[in-house]
Amino acid sequence: MKHKLSQATEELIELLYSRAGFWNRFVHAETPEEIIRKILQAGEPEAIPDLLPVLITGDKRSIKASAEAIHGLLRQLKPIDFVSFDQFVRQGYSDWRPRREPWYTMKPRDVLGERSLLVSSETQRKLESIVKSFGG
Repeated sequence: MKHKLSQATEELIELLYSRAGFWNRFVHAETPEEIIRKILQAGEPEAIPDLLPVLITGDKRSIKASAEAIHGLLRQLKPIDFVSFDQFVRQGYSDWRPRREPWYTMKPRDVLGERSLLVSSETQRKLESIVKSFGG
């Protein structure tokens, strides 16, 4: 693992997050899903921390594309790389970036919200009631 993104992948990530603005939606022809696929094709697992917030803030297509990209990038790691990748992610998250704010400020209801693709609606209702019982 090299622990640093290439300039091209860093530019793709910046493009992905710059799309949030009203004007940028008209200027950039690529969809978030297309940008995320390009990030996957770049083959840099170091991009994973920057894809995680999309799982919370994205629409269903972006969430799915981000989950697939994270899965694909993790599959590229060799078993020997997992320790250094874990260290990279932990150290990288101490380096604050505004685009990661949704990840840092996530609450249980955000994970179990209506956009969640992780659980069925019945399981989601059960989990929400458990969270509420603990004051969440």
